[in-house]
Amino acid sequence: MFGLLLATRNTHKVSEIRAILKDRFVCRSLEDFPNAPEVVEDAGTFGGNATKKSIALARCLAASDAGSTGKAERLVLADDSGLEVDALQGAPGVHSARFAALDTGKIGNSSDAENRLKLLRLLGMCRSSGERLDFAVCWP
Repeated sequence: MFGLLLATRNTHKVSEIRAILKDRFVCRSLEDFPNAPEVVEDAGTFGGNATKKSIALARCLAASDAGSTGKAERLVLADDSGLEVDALQGAPGVHSARFAALDTGKIGNSSDAENRLKLLRLLGMCRSSGERLDFAVCWP
C-alpha cells in the first residue's frame, strides 16, 4: 500500500483527508516527520506554494530513504489555500495566513482572530457593489 505524506501539521486537515481516502493510503503528516524542513511559502500563487512544499518534502523523504535497503513507496500531497476578496483586489490571497502580521512586521502567521479583524476592518471601508468572497485551494 502506498504511503501518503500530507504536507501539513494541521490535525483537522489530516483527519478530513484520512476520512476521504479511507484505507487506500497509509496517511502520515508532518507531525510524523519532526525533521521535515519548514518551507517558506513565499511563492506568488497558491499553486507555487504547494509545489514548493511538495518538492522540498519529497527531497527530504528521498534523502532519508537513501540509506535504507528498500525504496519506500510514498507520495507527497501539499496544498495552499487562502481568501481572495474582490473588494480588496484579491487580497489577502497567498498572504491569508499572515495577513494581519503584514502591517506589524511580525514574522510568521497571524492568529485567525487577528486576520478576521483586519479583513472585517478593510471590508468596512469598502462600498459594496455585489463583490463576492472566494475560497481558493490548490495542489499541484
